[in-house]
Amino acid sequence: MGKFKRCVCSDAIKEKTKGLLENLTVALVSGDITVIGKLLKDVMGSPYFIREEIFWQSFIEYLDNTCDDECDLRKLSEMLAEDGNSNENAKRLLKIIDDIETQRKAIYLSNLTRACCQHLIDKNKFFKLSQCIVRLTDEDLMFLCDNIDKKKISTDEEYIDDFRNCGLMKEVDGGFVYTKRAFELKKYSLWYGHDVEIPEIPERQIIAATSNEEIEKLFEEKTSWETF
Repeated sequence: MGKFKRCVCSDAIKEKTKGLLENLTVALVSGDITVIGKLLKDVMGSPYFIREEIFWQSFIEYLDNTCDDECDLRKLSEMLAEDGNSNENAKRLLKIIDDIETQRKAIYLSNLTRACCQHLIDKNKFFKLSQCIVRLTDEDLMFLCDNIDKKKISTDEEYIDDFRNCGLMKEVDGGFVYTKRAFELKKYSLWYGHDVEIPEIPERQIIAATSNEEIEKLFEEKTSWETF
């Protein structure tokens, strides 16, 4: 192991990171703007790695767009505490912020948070849609926002596999269509605050019911094969 890897993996670095995570978690759960402000002032005045700088830029962008005042910050704190797992939810949120990598995504995430705090979506949907933001590139998300519609897509476009992996597209006869989740992502995150219609899209194809005669025929065929 090289000296740089040894430095990053040292007990001192791990202990500092652990303490920082705990402080961040407490700050988010508290909903106290003074606590968060002091933490940010301390962090920004100390040396840190490039990855940490990217995180802090995303974190500040997220807070700036999520919270206009202390009332919004308290709503965020209440949202994290809804199921009694405020610390765990705060850590999940921090992990998402750490993974989003760009300030544009930080804004998308803040829009999603506002929607959740206003009870337009529940926390379960918040975390599911957040993963779509994490896993897709800025370019993919902008393309989705600009091009999503109810039409069937028959061509094998490059983005289809990525969207399907996030549950944003599904295969149908003759092509692909955007799912309800894709429209929700646009409405509550990518184009938040604008009028976005969420169409009724069946999440699973309905299999036609089998008649009693067909069922009896299947059993008769199975019995004849076993006798043979």
